[in-house]
Amino acid sequence: MEKLYDYRTDPGLVLKAQEHLDCITDRQLIQLSEYLYQIEQEEREKDMDYIKNMILPVLQKFAEREEGTLKIIDSDINDIFSVVIDLPYSFVLDSGNMDVRLAMMMANYISFKASENQVEIDLSYNC
Repeated sequence: MEKLYDYRTDPGLVLKAQEHLDCITDRQLIQLSEYLYQIEQEEREKDMDYIKNMILPVLQKFAEREEGTLKIIDSDINDIFSVVIDLPYSFVLDSGNMDVRLAMMMANYISFKASENQVEIDLSYNC
């Protein structure tokens, strides 16, 4: 079975779009800008859903396996969320935990804190 993913843009369509943009009114330009902003927001939400659906199950299994807790913190900003994992004593990230290592490396912010018999891992993700 053969699959082809073609992401090229037709130059003729780009020229046609540019010609069309040259003829729009200021009011249409404002409406177009609002519409483009809406599309960008929808794309960010899709990206965030993808990250959450990919990373959270991995971290949940990790916290369960290590007998810890997982707290998900959704921020007021649409494209940022944080995760706090509390683990008793210590943890090991060996070759059997490649998924957890990758999930942690995808974080934009990582913090490890150790206190009496507990390790806290703070992870923040944003699109």
